Amino acid sequence: MPKTTRDPTLSVADLRELAKQRMAVEMSRRQVEEAAKPQPQAKRPPPPPLCDTIDLQGIIGTGGSIAAIVNDQIVREGDVVEGALVERLTTRTVVFRKGRKTCMKRVTK
Repeated sequence: MPKTTRDPTLSVADLRELAKQRMAVEMSRRQVEEAAKPQPQAKRPPPPPLCDTIDLQGIIGTGGSIAAIVNDQIVREGDVVEGALVERLTTRTVVFRKGRKTCMKRVTK
């Protein structure tokens, strides 16, 4: 007589029902494990490009000095606006530097 691991008192339908129950227990265990895992933190969106945060409204030249109106502030070479250094001022352009990035804004009118 061959040896089997099946309980002879259980029908095929009973075995299927037991398999379904085991599967349901395993699935709920996995769901609990997934819920317990720390969720990855949402990444911050990258900062906007340097030129997008700076609004050059005008350049003022009086005598030998030049100033610019940037984001409603009067600035000169060496001043900082929105974290960017005013590197160079001419009668038509302003060059800003933030870290290794530079941005040149021109007066439009």
